[in-house]
Order: sequence, then C-alpha cells, then structure tokens
Amino acid sequence: MNRNNASSPRTEIGIKTKTSSSVSHSYERQDRLVAATDVLGKKWHLVILDLLQTSGPLGFCDLESAIDGISAKVLSDSLCALESKGLVDRTVLSERPVRVEYSLTIDGHRFQPIIATIRNDFDGLDWIDAERPVSSDRCD
Repeated sequence: MNRNNASSPRTEIGIKTKTSSSVSHSYERQDRLVAATDVLGKKWHLVILDLLQTSGPLGFCDLESAIDGISAKVLSDSLCALESKGLVDRTVLSERPVRVEYSLTIDGHRFQPIIATIRNDFDGLDWIDAERPVSSDRCD
C-alpha cells in the first residue's frame, strides 16, 4: 500500500477504527451516559432533585426531615456533589444563625423528565417495587 495514501488497510475493508467518526460518536455518547450516571447512580440524588422540584427551595433541616432514612452527613455530601455539578444552588439567607436554602438550577430542572419516567413508567416492576421482595433464585 502506498504510504502517501491517507486511508489505512483497516478502513479500506470497512473495519471501523477508534478514529472513525461513528466510533468517536459512540465514545461521546458513552461519556455523556457515564457523566449522567455519576449523578443518577447515587442513592439520594434523584430524591433530592425531585423534592426540590416539587417543593421549591428548601433549607437543610427541611430536606433532612422530608427524606426518610438519610443521615445529615449523606445529605450534606449529596447537596455538595449536586452543587458542584451545577444542579443545585446554595443560597445563604442569614449569617447568624447560619441559614441556607437549596434550589434547583436550570440544569437541575432538566432531570425532571427522567425522574417522572422512573416514578410513573416503572410502576409494577418487581425489582423496583419496595413492597414485594424479589426472588434471588437466579443470583445464587
């Protein structure tokens, strides 16, 4: 093969390489999914986003009392992570005593269709229904 030719033997026979546009596009899609999963995959993140969507801005204690089973440390860490991702805004309302309020940013509101889909369309799935234990026969 002529070295001056820009195409490689792999692309000449139709084998996609990492530099081909379709594979590059696939990597970009994977990156987006991994980034979204970083938010969606955390146990309390969607609950916090949903609560701020439905209730509006809330203080830390309001969030903590509204979310059954979350510790103050986990809530604090989750809010910090969501704030660093640009999904939650933290506003200091008063210095003494310190009072902060959390609200959704525009990007935080973009998760609502995903949350609504999970809440509405996944109804009745055994693995998501907390009332029915799922048989683990196949996992043993």
